[in-house]
Amino acid sequence: MADLMQDLVVTATAEHLGVIAVGYFQTEGDQGSFVVVRFHPNGALDPTFGQAGVVTVKVGTCDDQAVDVAVQQDGKTVVVGTSFDFGRGSQITALRFLPDGTPDRGFGIEGRVTVRLGSGYDQAEALEVGADGTLRIRAESGLDHRKRTLVLGPGGEPLFPVPPVLPWGHGSRLSPP
Repeated sequence: MADLMQDLVVTATAEHLGVIAVGYFQTEGDQGSFVVVRFHPNGALDPTFGQAGVVTVKVGTCDDQAVDVAVQQDGKTVVVGTSFDFGRGSQITALRFLPDGTPDRGFGIEGRVTVRLGSGYDQAEALEVGADGTLRIRAESGLDHRKRTLVLGPGGEPLFPVPPVLPWGHGSRLSPP
């Protein structure tokens, strides 16, 4: 069976960086991993990013599915998605990479943050990066599928005294607290 990349999300970056794509990468015997691919503006893979333009990361014990990507002003790439664990449900996952595709060790633990908003089923839906470096992740939580906004600080920490989980609102892509 051949490798398979699916649920592709693409974002345009600064003109000199080209395009970043994220998705779900599955190989035979693997339930799925996060995949981040960077292309030059001419469509060629960027060999200075990860391994020949590609980074794959396994977080959960089952599927990992990237759903959104953004490139910060400092050139770091942020990916959000959902990680699934056998028998434990799913969790929101945020990954941050340095411009060369290595994990940003100043973000969470070894470049990753995982958060369980409720019990059982949590799924990331969208990402917005604030000018101050905060991350706002729209998510669906629990069996009742409540819409939430998870707010992480520049280092991946939940922001306090603002609660890290806010009710979902209307208006913008991600509602303000």
